[in-house]
Amino acid sequence: MRHLTLVLVLLTVVASCTGDDSGSSPTGSAAFSSSSGASVEYIDRSAGFSFRYPPGWHLDRFDGVCRIGVTGAMVSNVAGMYHDPTSNGGCYWPPHMDTLPPGGVVVMANVYFGGPASIGEQLFRNTPLPLTMDSLSAPNGPRRSIEVVFHHSNRYSVHVWMGDEVSDADETTAAEVLASISAWEPSETAPAYGSCMSGWERQEPGSVGSLGSSLDGTVIKRPSVG
Repeated sequence: MRHLTLVLVLLTVVASCTGDDSGSSPTGSAAFSSSSGASVEYIDRSAGFSFRYPPGWHLDRFDGVCRIGVTGAMVSNVAGMYHDPTSNGGCYWPPHMDTLPPGGVVVMANVYFGGPASIGEQLFRNTPLPLTMDSLSAPNGPRRSIEVVFHHSNRYSVHVWMGDEVSDADETTAAEVLASISAWEPSETAPAYGSCMSGWERQEPGSVGSLGSSLDGTVIKRPSVG
């Protein structure tokens, strides 16, 4: 019987090799500098960022929204502020906050994973931190935004919505949530990161093509199967 050898050339992500599969969750607590008191740390392991927010505020997470695959999280001093932006007319991002009350505040951070492939995309300079209200764009209605570069990727953005009657305390807290937003990555590499599933073999690629052009990547070879 003819044997079949399957070879996968991996340029960025190796599906057959394991990585950090942990999810996103609020963890721990620490004090804000203002009178808002203690805070909860939210870590988004899939999107690669974290922030802190008061335990009395409301957290909503979204994943793979719209065709561009927007993933991230938002916190608000008002419950139920996130609404699915998909409608019969399409998908609008960032989402409308039409139900934001005069005293409402929303702080959102997100990254998009979809869209066309970026061949030869450059490594962008990471955005200086911390973010401040002054670093946001001019108000567009109740929303102000900034495009952010984390992990040398320019696919991140941060949005802040504020009603017309936000209290000084909530405005200060929103500024502290904004300032706490930062890139996140594991402090240590997961023990199994880079290892392959049972039955797969790692091989380093050699030169390819008649001109001897090289391939920068990793080849994962599956054993022959009958």
